[in-house]
Amino acid sequence: MALQDLMEKCGSIIASADFVEGATVSFRDDSYLYVSAANSTLSSDEKTFVKFNRASVNTAISAGDSDFKALYDSVCRASASDAFPSDALVYAALPCAYAARITDPVADAVACSSEGAARVKALFADKAAYIPGGLTPAQIADRIKDAAEQRLFFVCGYGVYVCDDSAGGLADLCRRTVDDVRGEFGSPKLAEEVTFDRERASYIAPQIRMLIRGGSGSAIVKTDINSTTARYINSANSFKAVDCAYTYATAAFCGVEPLFVEYAEELETQRELISEAIEAYSSQHGRMPSVVAVQNTAVFAFGRSKRDADAAADAFKYVCDMVDTASALGGLKPLPQARVKSFLDDYAANYELFLDGRARIEEKIVVVTGAAQGFGQGIADSLLEHGCNLVIADLNDALASKNAAAACAKYGRGKAVAVKVDVSNEESVHELLTQTALEYGGIDLFVSNAGIARSGNIEQTTKQSLEFHIAVNYTGFFLCSKYASRLMKIQYQYDPSYYADIVQINSKSGLEGSNKNFAYAGSKFGGIGLVQSFALELVEYNIKVNAVCPGNYLDGPLWSDPEKGLFVQYLNSGKVPGAKTVDDVRRHYESKVPMSRGCLPSDVAAAVIYCTEQKYETGQAIPVSGGQVMLK
Repeated sequence: MALQDLMEKCGSIIASADFVEGATVSFRDDSYLYVSAANSTLSSDEKTFVKFNRASVNTAISAGDSDFKALYDSVCRASASDAFPSDALVYAALPCAYAARITDPVADAVACSSEGAARVKALFADKAAYIPGGLTPAQIADRIKDAAEQRLFFVCGYGVYVCDDSAGGLADLCRRTVDDVRGEFGSPKLAEEVTFDRERASYIAPQIRMLIRGGSGSAIVKTDINSTTARYINSANSFKAVDCAYTYATAAFCGVEPLFVEYAEELETQRELISEAIEAYSSQHGRMPSVVAVQNTAVFAFGRSKRDADAAADAFKYVCDMVDTASALGGLKPLPQARVKSFLDDYAANYELFLDGRARIEEKIVVVTGAAQGFGQGIADSLLEHGCNLVIADLNDALASKNAAAACAKYGRGKAVAVKVDVSNEESVHELLTQTALEYGGIDLFVSNAGIARSGNIEQTTKQSLEFHIAVNYTGFFLCSKYASRLMKIQYQYDPSYYADIVQINSKSGLEGSNKNFAYAGSKFGGIGLVQSFALELVEYNIKVNAVCPGNYLDGPLWSDPEKGLFVQYLNSGKVPGAKTVDDVRRHYESKVPMSRGCLPSDVAAAVIYCTEQKYETGQAIPVSGGQVMLK
């Protein structure tokens, strides 16, 4: 099947042609046009492609200025739903079955520059066609038909498209085109890291997140700054070069135009300027901005998903690279705002259909401490399966990084990040929440899972061991709640209808005493006290604080580690009378559970999700123990 053939080859096409994420490819047969979904990773999964009825696409092209809505009406909605309509309009007219839009800022700068026609002619002679801006889709289609012998098209306002009768030929043409334009006009400047006020930016991001969210829907804000974008946000004058849309592909993520906010020394004054600027932008354009650049601070890129927030940050950087190149080409030709708004209206309407099927905590921003292994890893994996964006916070940063990389490979770019944290260290916890805010824009759920458990009777336990339990299990929860709630309060300030959650993973030992395990049980009892007290204090900010009290995770390393696990500890300490082996200890603990098994991470994750979904419970300690411990 031809579509399957394209899907099998498209990954190598993208890699070999020097594309960046966000490029699209297409294939058509007699009845349908298949376009890869925008900003997605191509694979052999048919959901990667949007399926258009070719006859309806041709009708949309003929419709002139109403083409975008008509085009979406032609989508066979069983497929993916977020392809760029602008791409489909061009793809439908190209003379070959295989086609791709080259995602290269230098090539796009040539296509959209004031000197585009002359530069394409000089560089490619009669081997490429240039199509000027300001044309209707029908006129663009006519220009492409007039140049039907060509395989390379520079379309002002749309981008650079190549087509061929084979996937292999398409890859070769993509590569040669990128090499040719970069050989003539140079490559984009390498973006380098720059120093900026990370803490200040971390307190601005949640504000922007809530204001642009507008009271509903998922919301992610990616904070980004590098040597390229920094040059354009250092003044209102320098920002003018990048404050408009030059292609529909960048407009899809950057919006009608990025928003510039002047710098203020005092943070509260800065907040006022941001709020006023966003309100003015909304009144002027009838929509919220997708990119907010705060002078000499950072770029804050908004998306309904992590993928789209990252894409918005990338798109703004891409526009900066285009402008850099275009300085030698007479500048760029911006798209008419009316056309961009029409495109965005229909793109947004279609995207909302895609969001209708979201999972329970889709795109929520979640931090789980102690998430590299054991209960924490299991909870993290379960939450990822439900669609959240996850910060894997753990003292074991190597294992946390490995898990985050695996999660991103499975669920998509940026869905998980690893942060090293020592929950008993205040500076470390502060840095954890700063990194969370910069990466995602705030926090919706903090799961305080990191903890230790070392058994011992009153004679065996040292003062040092007792204080270690308190430092991690009690003080650590206090520090995490302190800095998580600080970001949550900012979110509440700018959207008082929004709820956030702090959930401590406590223990059944926090609900009843534990024989020869008092250091652990005592620290967990204290944790319940903190939960109830924080719940009373933070309720006025719509921050719910609850505890989940699991039974024993008998299959996890805390219990099953052959050297340091609790089975071994309890056997050695004589906590289980008559036990001769580790298996005897395990059977003893299984027999205490009415449901006859240990607790699993998925059981705990279900309780955590429950905490986030209900809005009338706070300060609770929820047993998840198979009936072993019941509330009275």
